[in-house]
Amino acid sequence: RLERSKARARAALLELARAWAAADPDAAQAQLTLADALDRDGQLDSAAAVARRAAARPALRSVEVTYAAPYRQL
Repeated sequence: RLERSKARARAALLELARAWAAADPDAAQAQLTLADALDRDGQLDSAAAVARRAAARPALRSVEVTYAAPYRQL
């Protein structure tokens, strides 16, 4: 029962993170939250891809975004 609740919470987090990232693509925190949600859901390749795309966008240049992509590829 607890595992089902955790799975539902992860799915809800992922849905909200995707919606936020889509609604505000220039918000660094939205992109990092999406990468974190994908990571927590076990979608490591997708999390790394989101972080790489964010790091490539001039509007999102920040220390957190710059180092998120290499960190996710470890």
